[in-house]
Amino acid sequence: MEHLDTDSPRLKHEYIVYKMLGSSVGIPRILWFGVERGYRAMVMSCLGPSLETLMNACGGRFSLKTVLMLAEQLVRSC
Repeated sequence: MEHLDTDSPRLKHEYIVYKMLGSSVGIPRILWFGVERGYRAMVMSCLGPSLETLMNACGGRFSLKTVLMLAEQLVRSC
């Protein structure tokens, strides 16, 4: 969710990026995007913990192996 009056709105851009990525492996499905009670909101499927959560669990850094495995997944999904 993002307030309509935010100085730097990002949610609509995020929505557009997810739509462009489509139904690739590991990309959440957007269920709804719109405005409700003064906020932009996006509802999406949950695929598990976010990369940020996983990075924090790893002490704030991914190993080179993890980064390369993520890159491989991204390249294969295109």
